[in-house]
Amino acid sequence: MLVKYSGFPKAVLRTVDDFGFISYDLVGLPRRLLESRGAQTLVETSIDKRRTNDIHTPATQLLSFKHSEDDNWLAQSTRSLSRLYAAFLIAEDPQRRLDVRKVSTLMHQVSLVQHILQRPELKKVLIGDEVGLGKTIEAGLLVRQILEQDNRARILYLAPARLVSNVSREFRANLDIDARIWASGSESDARLEDDKIVIASIHKAVFGKNLSKVAKSGPWDVVIVDECHHLSDWGVTGGQPNQSFKLVSQLVKNQPEDGRLILMSGTPHQGNEVRFKNILRLLSDDGKNFENAAGRVIFRTKDRVKDWFGNPLFPPRDVREPLVIDLGENYKNWYSSVANLYNSNGLKGVRLRAAGWAKGQALQWAASSVQAGLGFLTRLAMRRLGWDLENEVLKQAISSLRPYRGGPKNEPLELLYQRLCKQIGKGLPSSYLQGDEEEVEEYDWIPDPILLEKLILEGIELIRDESSMAKWKAVFELIDQLDGEKVVLFAQPVETVTVVAAELEKRYGCKPALIIGNQDNGERASQVESFQSPDGPRFLVSSKAGSEGLNMQCSRCLIHLDVPWNPMELEQRVGRVHRFGSQKTIVVNTVVADGSREVDMYRIARHKLSLVAQHLAPDQFEALFSRVMSLVPPKELESILGNSSNPLKPESADGHKLGRLVDEGYRNWSNFDDVYRVQAEQIRESNPGEATWEDVATYLVKYHGAKPSASAHFPSFRFSEDEIHSVREEVPTILFDGMSYSCGDTSGLRAVSAEGDVSTPLGLNLDWVREKLKMTFVTEKRSDVAYVNLHSIDQNKVPLNELTIYLFFLRQKLQVDSGRWSENATNLLAYALPNKGGQELITGPQLSRLVRCLSKASRIKDPSSLQIRQDLRDVETVLFGELRQLTQEDIERGFRYAVWPLCAVVAVP
Repeated sequence: MLVKYSGFPKAVLRTVDDFGFISYDLVGLPRRLLESRGAQTLVETSIDKRRTNDIHTPATQLLSFKHSEDDNWLAQSTRSLSRLYAAFLIAEDPQRRLDVRKVSTLMHQVSLVQHILQRPELKKVLIGDEVGLGKTIEAGLLVRQILEQDNRARILYLAPARLVSNVSREFRANLDIDARIWASGSESDARLEDDKIVIASIHKAVFGKNLSKVAKSGPWDVVIVDECHHLSDWGVTGGQPNQSFKLVSQLVKNQPEDGRLILMSGTPHQGNEVRFKNILRLLSDDGKNFENAAGRVIFRTKDRVKDWFGNPLFPPRDVREPLVIDLGENYKNWYSSVANLYNSNGLKGVRLRAAGWAKGQALQWAASSVQAGLGFLTRLAMRRLGWDLENEVLKQAISSLRPYRGGPKNEPLELLYQRLCKQIGKGLPSSYLQGDEEEVEEYDWIPDPILLEKLILEGIELIRDESSMAKWKAVFELIDQLDGEKVVLFAQPVETVTVVAAELEKRYGCKPALIIGNQDNGERASQVESFQSPDGPRFLVSSKAGSEGLNMQCSRCLIHLDVPWNPMELEQRVGRVHRFGSQKTIVVNTVVADGSREVDMYRIARHKLSLVAQHLAPDQFEALFSRVMSLVPPKELESILGNSSNPLKPESADGHKLGRLVDEGYRNWSNFDDVYRVQAEQIRESNPGEATWEDVATYLVKYHGAKPSASAHFPSFRFSEDEIHSVREEVPTILFDGMSYSCGDTSGLRAVSAEGDVSTPLGLNLDWVREKLKMTFVTEKRSDVAYVNLHSIDQNKVPLNELTIYLFFLRQKLQVDSGRWSENATNLLAYALPNKGGQELITGPQLSRLVRCLSKASRIKDPSSLQIRQDLRDVETVLFGELRQLTQEDIERGFRYAVWPLCAVVAVP
């Protein structure tokens, strides 16, 4: 049943008789016909019937056999078929494939969004897509459609401080989402209490009194947490959360009942089962039972996602064996002595763990570069022994460190000393650090001042005799083999980053782009943008601060200058270049110093994994290795690596422990994959709909005055022999109002005509296209009956032996949750009613063929001689009731159905 209210057609969802006073609950047009900021409410309740006007159903109109004096049957049929085609387009594109966007959106992204929005049980979900699959775009698409359903929704996006600017830029530039920023620095412009969409720094949010301020700023309808693996709760049943975990827990508790929580991380597990289960508890309905959240984790890997044509999206990786460089016996002895500095004899419990952690950091820094190791020891002397410039050894050390972290070569010692004091005396919690700072937990441990002084002097001497240059020369040799290609280099300490950047500039005459932790968001974005530019720097050198959330896929070559002890950090690094848009095999090299235990660890781990996974094809090994190692508990791995400074041998006790961890990691991976890939398979198999780009063009040409035009061309890419090659693709175009529009998916690339003119991408969400679609639903003239002759139509497509009436219905699937309505899906259904009696439901490909054929069929000028079955109105009423019928599951989940009797088409064979 349809009525007209406030100038628009509405579907009646419910009728209430209150002692003779009739009121309606009314449903507005499908959301795709309206702008996301449109004023129309989806469901309006308790509307007095006297304020509405009935709209006759198609069956009633058909049987009345009337049209107005200024109208004719041909025009009426055209309008009705236009309305049918418009309904077909919006109903048979559930994944929004036919929308145009500023950024290329991929099948795995749009299908994920529809999967989440159409399943009520996924109000809380963890998107664990592998690094590089585009989780930021997925989150943005979710935000857009949530706002389209309810433009009053408030959305809080929490991200690490260094990612806030990048997320904001992607939202605004690529998705037209006007989000405010709440972070440290000049970019911050958000008001937490008032703004609808806020991208906030989680580092700032948990600092001091900000935690309480942010927690009370809601309620937020949607809370999104990027890189959610930073949320930690170490308690077996919860109860030991870090500040970030506390904040998110409070925000979730303050949400409305229908609120959404979207957690995102390419590395959600992080090798610790307790932490992972506590993250899952955030997804459970009661916040306690993590098992209830199993169906709310969506985990997909690069090798499982495809493009719209079924082709792989990502090239393979060539991960090469680590290149082990001998820096000489003096370096090896110095490295061993650094381990001896952290003598843990007599320490127990917390102090023993703290000493092990500090020792591990010292060894990692010393393994990265002599400069990084010396910087670590220098700061240690200042922090734990109180050394100042009165100490001659400290003066020598500070002098040898110049240029220090981007400072000038001749920086006065007093100024550099003040910088170091500021660096070690910030007093900030680890959750506020930007990714490069040392998170040292030394408690009351004091290093041996004599041994520390000896180590500092030895480090100074190693820098002076250029022992470390052997490592950089090996890096140069790798680069020289890359034929001028762009290269990304990663190291953990800033000292290594700056010294390598200086050596690269000296060697190749080009200053590299730099990413380090003390940069603000604007400077970091500028460095990445410069590197991505074709005429920008050839090299980008980054510390740990650049390992998350940044896009560097203009390069396919990555060099690890050191090996982090958390293997997932290696995967985060590679994920910067192995992303959508990568067009050649990713080449990964690792350069490490001989004598460091990292070399032995990876050799033993790879050998062990090759034994337990012999059934795998060789090309799957590298992907499996990174995934298995991501499930190795970092603390246990650190205990092995920090246990001694001697070489790690397979037959040693530590070697056996490492083998056990790899074996357990493999089994954990298999179990993890079995449990969490279910959702991924469901998404991949989801229905993309029957409408095509050709249908969009046909609709606009046939019913709205657009004209076909010559094809345009754009570059596409296809895999061949493990690399992506450019292919010249054609795309049809139409002309409308003097502009050319390309009718196809160009993956965000420009389509150009033979004359060199750029064709604008077409999409159902363009304002003028949406207006044309809407016009067919909101019209003063009748548009619900059509008469066509199918004699010239291929009978294989629409077999027709007798006059048949087709009744079309548009059904909106609605959901109500805590009094708030949302549109879950829109479906087009058709029933074939032969004139002699009976009926048949038509769906799927058969329905799409029918709509296209009816549009192509010739219209009947004078249908007055046709005899129509007289029970049509009764049949329509029955079908209408059946389509609105609810199951018990529908009722429990808050589903309701609004049915729009769309049109009746009389087809003559």
